[in-house]
Amino acid sequence: MKDILFVDDDPKCLASLKRILRKYAADWRFHIAQSVDEGIRRIEERQIDLVICDILMPEKTGFEMLKTLKADEKTKSIPVVMLTGMVDSKLKLKALSMGAADLLNKPIEKAELVTRISNCLKIKEYHDQILNQNLFLEKRIQERTRHAMMAAEIGSILVQGTDINEMAGKCCGTIVHYLDAAFARIWILDDQNKQLELMASNGMFTSLGGNHGLFCPGKLKIENIAKEKRAMFSNTIAEDADIDDQTWLKKEKITAFAAHPLIVGSRTVGVVAMFSRQLFETADLDAIASVADEIALGIDRKKAEEKAWFFAYHDTLTRLPNRQFFLKTLEHEVEYAGRYKKKFAVVLIDLDNFNRVNESLGHNAGDQCLQAISKRLKNCLRSSDMLARLTLKETPMVRMGGDEFIILLQNTNDIFEIGQACQRLLNEFNRLVHVVQKEIFISASIGVAVFPEDGTEPGELLKNTETALYDAKKKGKRVFSFYSESMNQESIKLFEMENDLRKAVINQQFSLYFQPKIRLLDKKIVGAEALIRWEIEQGKFIPPSAFIPVAEKNGMIVSIGEWVLETACKTCWTLHQAGHTDVHIAVNVSALQLDQNDLTDNVASILERNKISPENIEIEITETLVMSNPEKAAENLRRLKQMGFTIALDDFGTGYSSLAYLQKLPIDYVKIDLSFIRQILVSTNDAVMVKTIIDMAHNLGLRVIAEGVEEEAQTRLLEKWGCDIVQGFLFGRPMPKQQFIGLFNDNPSQRIPLGHSNH
Repeated sequence: MKDILFVDDDPKCLASLKRILRKYAADWRFHIAQSVDEGIRRIEERQIDLVICDILMPEKTGFEMLKTLKADEKTKSIPVVMLTGMVDSKLKLKALSMGAADLLNKPIEKAELVTRISNCLKIKEYHDQILNQNLFLEKRIQERTRHAMMAAEIGSILVQGTDINEMAGKCCGTIVHYLDAAFARIWILDDQNKQLELMASNGMFTSLGGNHGLFCPGKLKIENIAKEKRAMFSNTIAEDADIDDQTWLKKEKITAFAAHPLIVGSRTVGVVAMFSRQLFETADLDAIASVADEIALGIDRKKAEEKAWFFAYHDTLTRLPNRQFFLKTLEHEVEYAGRYKKKFAVVLIDLDNFNRVNESLGHNAGDQCLQAISKRLKNCLRSSDMLARLTLKETPMVRMGGDEFIILLQNTNDIFEIGQACQRLLNEFNRLVHVVQKEIFISASIGVAVFPEDGTEPGELLKNTETALYDAKKKGKRVFSFYSESMNQESIKLFEMENDLRKAVINQQFSLYFQPKIRLLDKKIVGAEALIRWEIEQGKFIPPSAFIPVAEKNGMIVSIGEWVLETACKTCWTLHQAGHTDVHIAVNVSALQLDQNDLTDNVASILERNKISPENIEIEITETLVMSNPEKAAENLRRLKQMGFTIALDDFGTGYSSLAYLQKLPIDYVKIDLSFIRQILVSTNDAVMVKTIIDMAHNLGLRVIAEGVEEEAQTRLLEKWGCDIVQGFLFGRPMPKQQFIGLFNDNPSQRIPLGHSNH
């Protein structure tokens, strides 16, 4: 059925045209418009095959309609026959020059009208066929161009790629880009367990650690493709029983799936697949098939290269990096640590009398023993060591010889940390090794050299680890020894400290001392800072600066911190019972405590057990503590603040706080470090600094505590500058619980005169 539009302002003419063409109504459908604007609307409403339009009309002429139709890409191919009642050759020439298909004079003869309409409709049909053919050819050329570009780009990726994961990821990205897929994936067959592993993904989800890990549609189909070694595709995956996660696919409007096995010779190395929101055409399937062989060869070649590299730089028995690889890594580490002033340690492990295992049980038993020990040593290394050791996938431990292993401990901060790592390694040898149905006890000795103290060159460091190892064996084996004697002595002291500290926790050798805090406005005692003391003998104390760092490193600070809070709450309760309900006790919180996920639950439990309100406890934190993990610290501080605690930022001015960050923390007080207070009477710079801190804190709505106040003149100056609370020897040294409570019994008003001290 052909649709013909008549545009004429003369109703009689329109009626005449319909009457003339009535017998052709079976094949032609007629539409009428009495103005150019109405005619344009008719064309916008439906598909029109031919327009017959009068030239002379009252508002707009037929030439204006012709011009409008030819200017629009959608309507320029519609044939237009012009009608006129004038015999004027110039009109015909003008009409033809503007793109009219023909011009007819009124009155119109029936035969001529039918002939002209038939010819125009045939020309239109031929024109449409040619246009469609051109569009088809253009689409095919574009497709072939896209597919050729995709093949070329993938070829380049496979030639230039240095890492198999990166290579596979870029291939997926290229497929998504050129084939307009929703996402593409590559699975690779693991040579050892013969299982398909998702290697790369690109498109909707681009990271293997991202959301796409939760959705693996078509896994069963992928496995069948690998097993049967044949391509599969579906444009109706909703009806495919082998495609799971249908709910997710429907939600994401994924409708089509295509996959091809990656085959080299007769071996399957993997599968490449793509998912799409639109139907796949045959050309797309041919394109994915054409690049599948390229990808398969590229992956197989890269796996062979990686395998060759692995065996060149790894021990085949334990699969650990070998001496050659370790030496290369050590060279890089020396260069890096030297440039950035970092410290690291080289740890050499020697199995004591290991040759006896080979001699008595055979080399097979010895090999099994080495494999078991290598696994133990890897498992006991800290995650930071394993992650930092090498940039690739290798472990930080290297097998050096028949019975030697060497470890690179990167970014080690101090002797205690290195010593802890060595002790963990030695502890692994306390367990029996089970081989050839026998239980074997293997002991080990360890030598340690530290960069840069024990050497700044790889050869020097290795030589000194051997010297340290020799020293460990002389000491009776089953021990570790540092190359530096001073480090050995320090390590021994630290470990003795750790052991004593563990005993102190068990034997409850700790006590709390309290240093009063005075409000300058009325010289009233408003609280105290709780300070832990460790008394090892009658009157003999170990300072917190000596044991707190050890407690933080071995994790005991968490239980010690809970004990401090519990004891502070008990003291607070005693004061409340005596009527001093407005007294605050401040406790220090460590970085490890603040990093605990259950911190607020533990704190709430302690307060509830001692019937103390959070408003009576002040939490003191340091700048450096907050900045070590600012997001986590801020989160826990907000929770503590919501519970009702008062929060003070201790040692203010000694760290690297910024005003912008201070505003983000839920703190009530800043506590000026005593190093500034000590010099305010003699140092203009320190005086200006303290006054500036006080003004800044007040402008931010915070109150100020000054610690380390020892002179009356300091107090008067701080009072003049508007400092809120002071603490120091001028008002009282840290004192036992009963002595602190006695301050209130001796002075019920809680006011303390200047110069009152217990020194």
